[in-house]
Amino acid sequence: MLTLRQKFLLGNSLLLCVIGISAGMGILVSLRASAAIKALLHSNRESVQAMQNISEEVKQLEVELFSATQSGQGISQAVAKTLSDIEKNLAFQRQNVTEVGERELTDSLELKVLAFRNAALKLEKYGHAPAKTRELLLTEVQPVGNLLEANCREIAALNLRSMTVAEGHSRDLYLEARWAGLGLLVLATAFSAACGVLLGRWVLKPIRAMTESAREIASGNLDLSVPAAGVDEIGQLAGSFNQMALKLREVRQTDRDALDRIQRVAQQALDSLSDAVAVVGQDGAVELVNPVARRLFDLAPGMAPGAHCPQELREAIQVCLRERHGFEPKSYASALQAFDMGKEKFFLPRIELIHDSQGRMTGLVVALLDVTGLRQMDEMKSGLVATASHELKTPLTAMRMALHLLLDPKIGTLSPGQEELAQAARQNAERLHAILENLLDIGRLEAGKTALQIAPVRAIDLALGAAKEMGPAYAAKGVQLLNQVPENGLLVLADRSRLMHVFSNLLDNALAHTPVGGRVILSEEREGTFLRFSIQDSGEGIPAEFLPRIFERFFRVPGQNSSGAGLGLAIAKDIIEAHGGRLEVSSQVGHGSVFSFLLPAA
Repeated sequence: MLTLRQKFLLGNSLLLCVIGISAGMGILVSLRASAAIKALLHSNRESVQAMQNISEEVKQLEVELFSATQSGQGISQAVAKTLSDIEKNLAFQRQNVTEVGERELTDSLELKVLAFRNAALKLEKYGHAPAKTRELLLTEVQPVGNLLEANCREIAALNLRSMTVAEGHSRDLYLEARWAGLGLLVLATAFSAACGVLLGRWVLKPIRAMTESAREIASGNLDLSVPAAGVDEIGQLAGSFNQMALKLREVRQTDRDALDRIQRVAQQALDSLSDAVAVVGQDGAVELVNPVARRLFDLAPGMAPGAHCPQELREAIQVCLRERHGFEPKSYASALQAFDMGKEKFFLPRIELIHDSQGRMTGLVVALLDVTGLRQMDEMKSGLVATASHELKTPLTAMRMALHLLLDPKIGTLSPGQEELAQAARQNAERLHAILENLLDIGRLEAGKTALQIAPVRAIDLALGAAKEMGPAYAAKGVQLLNQVPENGLLVLADRSRLMHVFSNLLDNALAHTPVGGRVILSEEREGTFLRFSIQDSGEGIPAEFLPRIFERFFRVPGQNSSGAGLGLAIAKDIIEAHGGRLEVSSQVGHGSVFSFLLPAA
């Protein structure tokens, strides 16, 4: 069996041979025709030239003889030389006979030249008798000369006819060469087509078969086998192709076994969880689910979350798929209610993205954490705080009143030591009252009992009101308060009184952490459909590790002097979020902090 390389070399070699033979035949025919025509034309041309020379020499000799008879001087040496030239041309003609009948004409010419020579030499006897020489010239020399010239013309005409025939012969040779070239061209074309068909059968057909097989394998049909006919490169490639398909089948089976094992392990792990967990694909259909999620939230594999699934959860899943981000609950208010065997339970949803090795999102993990106990504890805590705050408020009010009256000079005078103790007690009572008010505010915000009076408010009015309220405190400490809110007439949708509480809290917080001689800047800018208010101080700043906890209740940054209970920022955050906004902080130690919040523009 020939290899693929040998097949190509064989086909190309045969084709080159046909082309070489065609070219050689054309060249050979052309050279033969050219040589034959050249030789023939050369011989004929020389014969014609020789005859023309003889005719001209005869005429010249007649003229010379006529001159001699007129002058009576006799035959000159020039006549002898002319006769010699005529004989030389005759001798050349005898050696250059090429045409049929030319030999007889040449023999006749030779006799006429001899007769002409004899007639010319005969005049030599009568060189001194002009009358006799003229008679001989007219009766013998000129008639023979005329016959001689006629013979020359016949030989020249014969050679001219031969040249015409040679031209026709050359045309025939050209036509012969052209038809031979066309025949060889047809032969080469037919041979090339045969080689193409043969190579197509040898090469292209197996390649097409492998191409179709590759498409089948790409579509998942790994059970396909390519016929490996022959031992050439195509056959070897087909064998390697079949080996590859076999390896792919083995790998696919191994991957299927591993995938089945992973799915079983993952399903068993999910089934062992007490929380509800589901895996959702990019198309929104559930791929894996544990019994808790199936029973309580109607999540089933192969289907999108149904109507029995809470709407909040369905919307959160769609948003995460569309916007490609996770979902993190902000508080227990995001908990979903479900009933398990008649018992009320609460689950806090959390959604995380699943990425492949290329970093592309492939799905979601939806975890619904059972926070029933934690929510109950939170409600108990909130209720306890609210109850304790409310119950403590009445005796604390009485204590504040008593301390106020005790320090009133109208009631009586106190010693310096007693007055100092009473002042300290009143300050602590006022501080405790502020803490209780904050706790009650938080309780009311969490319970939703505080209805916001939302109305369009000018941003500049909020800034001027806050600066006016906090101006005396800033002046007393020696801290500069700069109001850079522009008077552009922009409006925000807000509860003015609640928002003033936020401004007061943030400005008071900035004042507490800004040293004497520092400054605090109040500014505002437009961000889409929101207005961002920023309060920037030049205080000591907040370490980066404490920033995530800065809005937690009762949290205070370690190492910083603060007289508050750590509730002001938490209350401000709740108020801003109740407005549909967001409270943020950025800080750098030694360069101050920036508290900013977004409010919807009117």
